[in-house]
Amino acid sequence: MRGEGDVVCPEPWVRSVSEMIPNATMRTAEGKGHEAMITGSKPVSELVEEFLREHA
Repeated sequence: MRGEGDVVCPEPWVRSVSEMIPNATMRTAEGKGHEAMITGSKPVSELVEEFLREHA
């Protein structure tokens, strides 16, 4: 999971890392930066809930 505007972990890099991990998926918290999990509880929790529904 990365923030949409994350300059520390750019989308191409995160995508390439996630492709190396079996069964991994990349998710993006829209409108958030690198600290998405700290400053973006709503979009992050929605992505976590979506993931849990898909993998329950």
